[in-house]
Amino acid sequence: MSSLFNFKARPQATVSGVVTGVSGDITMAAGADTVRLTNIGNQVIFWKVGTGGASVTADTPLLPNSSELFSIPPATTVIAAIAAGAGSSLYVTPGSGN
Repeated sequence: MSSLFNFKARPQATVSGVVTGVSGDITMAAGADTVRLTNIGNQVIFWKVGTGGASVTADTPLLPNSSELFSIPPATTVIAAIAAGAGSSLYVTPGSGN
């Protein structure tokens, strides 16, 4: 069954970063109201909107080898992410809809 508000990814706009035990920033183009975050790896990633300081105890978790849609403020250009250690990559696909 189709939805009235399907996610529409921006063409060629996906960016990625390696996620480790130190918070790192992934920069994307501004203007998206939704992102698809895809965790390719064997551990939980914790993420937040904005630069630096993502926390494994306070931020939004994304399970290993999973993909989820999240609403974000349209001015967002950075997603900060951290994990317990090395072993995962986070793919950020900006777009609109849900």
